Amino acid sequence: TLVSVPALAQSFVVKPGARILAGESMAVALEGLPAAAEMELKAWRQVREFTGGQRLYVSSARFKVGADGRIDLAVQAPLSGSWQGADVRGAFWSMTPAPAAAAGTAPALSDVTEVELEAYVDGRRLARQRVTLLPALPSRRSAPPSGAAMATGAPNGLAAALARNTMPPKVKRRLS
Repeated sequence: TLVSVPALAQSFVVKPGARILAGESMAVALEGLPAAAEMELKAWRQVREFTGGQRLYVSSARFKVGADGRIDLAVQAPLSGSWQGADVRGAFWSMTPAPAAAAGTAPALSDVTEVELEAYVDGRRLARQRVTLLPALPSRRSAPPSGAAMATGAPNGLAAALARNTMPPKVKRRLS
């Protein structure tokens, strides 16, 4: 006898897309997973350390897949793992240095902005998604207030120039 098993197209759904700007709202979900299965989510990233070198970091959490075959990180808390509570960014901020033994199973990542998400059921990887975390855009600086003195060439140096523009009048007189 043949047994018919529905084909599942396991996939990550990352919104607004695979390139996410720092501070931008996001959504991360998985679809097409076997209903009621226990799924492990792993996130990998190369992190630049203060020495200038890079080190592999990882987070992981276990989830119970819903009857609809879906997990949404924003609304579903992990059963166990690197973070607690429903948190769409939990897989990203909870990373810690990966054990040396994990290096052989880790994805090849060379850019510190890339995070590799992987979903496993019964030790078998069902889905993978690479996400690029982009730094925030530089803030737009406003022009200095009208009448502000520039520090260069100002009498008594930088401190006096700043004090003349930001200190109360009583303090300004003492520094002049």
